[in-house]
Amino acid sequence: MDRESLRKIQSIRLKKIVDYVYHNTPFYRKKMQEMGITPDDINSIDDIVKLPFTTKHDLSAYSCVFRYYRKTDRCRIYP
Repeated sequence: MDRESLRKIQSIRLKKIVDYVYHNTPFYRKKMQEMGITPDDINSIDDIVKLPFTTKHDLSAYSCVFRYYRKTDRCRIYP
């Protein structure tokens, strides 16, 4: 596969995942809104630099929101 084809596939996949997390994950939607970004701002793999980082602190402080739960499940947060 040539580079251009690979970049095209990467761009399509990035756009799909950004759209998915924006509409299905309140944590990432909030981070993106704080930066003034919407899924429409991501058009190619080059736009990956616009996306917010997820830090080690985010993963530990908000570990509950990074797990998959059915809508009927509840996440318990322990001190």
